[in-house]
Amino acid sequence: MPQNESFYRKNHIKIQRLSNKFRSFRDVTYDSIRDWIDQFDYAHGNLAIKILEKVFYVDQAKMLAAYQSVHQQLVNVCSDLSHTYFAGYGHAGSSGQAMLYRYKIANKLRSTPIESNFIYMSDIPNLRLVKDPVILFVDDFMGTGDKAVELWCGQKDNENITRPGLQEIVPTNTKCYLGVIIAYEAGLQNIQKETPITVLPWQFFTEQDRVLSTSSAIFNDGEKRLIKEYCVRTGCSFVTGYGDTQSLVVFEHNCPNDSLPILWFESRSWRGLFPRR
Repeated sequence: MPQNESFYRKNHIKIQRLSNKFRSFRDVTYDSIRDWIDQFDYAHGNLAIKILEKVFYVDQAKMLAAYQSVHQQLVNVCSDLSHTYFAGYGHAGSSGQAMLYRYKIANKLRSTPIESNFIYMSDIPNLRLVKDPVILFVDDFMGTGDKAVELWCGQKDNENITRPGLQEIVPTNTKCYLGVIIAYEAGLQNIQKETPITVLPWQFFTEQDRVLSTSSAIFNDGEKRLIKEYCVRTGCSFVTGYGDTQSLVVFEHNCPNDSLPILWFESRSWRGLFPRR
């Protein structure tokens, strides 16, 4: 049963604040937030509002601040950027390619000598002609780190490589960094173990940020149980987010599938507020 009008009158200000919080995400409005809340049982409307209040939302301003922070970290370990190159971490159409431009804008690198150091993945083999090159790969989110490791090591099917990895084309004398807005501890450890890449995150999330874990204090035990039940109700195979990441992260351009499916999944039984592109 959806919430009644008295519930919405009582929580009008909270919902208005949420609509302001998420206004930069496509098609999220006061009314769409109400529609999303109405998917929760009558007694759980306040829990639905609390979930949205706890979402870590990365809008344009936070994104710019994040990439400025990443750039400063890069400068701290590599003061001479003349032999430093910048590339989106991912294949054509991936978020990394889109984030590369935002990184450039955030750090005001357009029309500077460094702008020519922004390259495509296909340009990386040419760096063998550069003495001691450095590459900063750019992306937005790292949950399990599985995709990042796969991109570096190559995609394998029954132990046969079906797509070569970056390790095949990156010159052996290259120092590699990965700048991201958000990195979960599990993903960072995965990359450190499987690749030579050093991660430079703006925000570093630990076990306490996995919202349904026993270490998290964001929700109480009863709320965690209910949230998981709603995640099951969506019908998504990633009940607690891809790789059990249990994230509540949403970017203004997309929602990671590492986040709880009640936020993004669409099915006959559920319509996420932040559908993935």
